[in-house]
Amino acid sequence: MGQDTYLWWMREVARECLRVATPGSQAQVFTDWRQFSTLVTAWESVGWSLRPVVVWDKDRGGAMRSYWRNNHEWIPIFVKGKSRPIAHASAFNTWTGAKPQGGEHPTMKPVALMQYLLSMVTPRDAGRGVALDPFAGSGTTGVAGVLESLAFIGIEREPAYLDIAARRLAQAEHDGVQTSLLAVGS
Repeated sequence: MGQDTYLWWMREVARECLRVATPGSQAQVFTDWRQFSTLVTAWESVGWSLRPVVVWDKDRGGAMRSYWRNNHEWIPIFVKGKSRPIAHASAFNTWTGAKPQGGEHPTMKPVALMQYLLSMVTPRDAGRGVALDPFAGSGTTGVAGVLESLAFIGIEREPAYLDIAARRLAQAEHDGVQTSLLAVGS
C-alpha cells in the first residue's frame, strides 16, 4: 500500500486502540525503518505519545534477500496519557534473539521477546492485565500473555492464521487465563 493509505490505516488502528485502552496503557508496534516516521505520525496524531523505541536485534536472522538485509526491527512504544512505571527497575531498549525460522507466519516473533515486552508494561494488580493484539497472526503475543498470566484478546482476519493461533493458545495450557480470538472478514 502507498504511504497515504498506510498513514490512514495506521491512524484508524491507533484510534481504535486508544479508544479501548485504559489510561497509562502502552502500545508496542513493530515496524522497520521505511515506515517508522509514518507510523509515529499516525499514532501521535490520534492522541498516543511516543516514549522509548526498543530495537529487536535478530542476531543475523533478518529476512528479505537484498544487498543490505534488515537484521533488526524497531518497536516504538506509545503511551495513552501518563506512563505507568515499568515492572522492573531497569529495562533495556535492545533485545537480541533470533527470528523463528520455518514458522507458520511470515512475521512471527519469538515468544521470549513478547514475554519481555509484556512483562515490562502490563499491570497485574487487581486482575487488570490484558494484552490486545489487533494483528494476532499466529498467536505469539497470546502465547506470551498466557505464560505471563495475562488475559489476551487477539484479532486476526486470515482464517488460516486464526486456526494456527487457536492451536498455539490451546497448547500453551494455562488455567484461569482467558483468551479471545476474533476473526474479522476482509
